[in-house]
Amino acid sequence: MQGSPLFTVMSFLNLTKYPPSLLFLLMTLGPAFLLLAWFERTGTPKVLRPLLVIGRVPMFYYLLHIPVIHAWPASGPW
Repeated sequence: MQGSPLFTVMSFLNLTKYPPSLLFLLMTLGPAFLLLAWFERTGTPKVLRPLLVIGRVPMFYYLLHIPVIHAWPASGPW
């Protein structure tokens, strides 16, 4: 028995975050994959739709910076 029920369950499961144990990976990635499958099937909830913009901005930047870098003149002041 530990000080709280959460610590009792955690000591029973014997998880190690660093280095990640198999049980830790299964308990963290498993629910994430289930949520991903559920969101793919039902669509993104309206509450989470603003997060789609945050996820798309890095892809936009990544796709935009390559042509900008190549279009930049090579004989700059530096």
